[in-house]
Amino acid sequence: MLKSGIIFGIIGFVLVLGISVAVSPFCSLCVTILLGLGAGYVAGVFERPLDSSEAWKQGAGAGALAGGLVIFGQLIAGAINANFVVNDPNAQILNEMLGLPPAEPAMLWVGAAFAACCIGLVNVGILAGLGAAGGAIWGSMNSSDGGGSGPAEPIPPVA
Repeated sequence: MLKSGIIFGIIGFVLVLGISVAVSPFCSLCVTILLGLGAGYVAGVFERPLDSSEAWKQGAGAGALAGGLVIFGQLIAGAINANFVVNDPNAQILNEMLGLPPAEPAMLWVGAAFAACCIGLVNVGILAGLGAAGGAIWGSMNSSDGGGSGPAEPIPPVA
């Protein structure tokens, strides 16, 4: 769980930082889908849990750990975006077009930090949930209990 979480956390840190600065902070939510599934599955590969219930727990832990590292990328990207808006005179054009007063730099910094924290926490939730799904996929394919479903119950005949 630890190795998978750190590996996918570092990958996620770099991807989220790049995508959030280049495109939009909201685009980082798309990255977390594949990262979560990958972290959960690879946690199963590294840990080799004996049953599927343990596999999804390991996957959720790996996804949550990766999400914790991704938050730092989100915060750094928020600071870079806020710095761009504060220092670019053309960034205030939208406020002028809407008839709003110019945005205060302090409010831009607070807003960017708050948005980065909120999006980062959503990313942690997505990564943990999909990490559990990735662990369950690994568990259903490789565990000794056959995926935890047991033998199928016979269907009674319809009268």
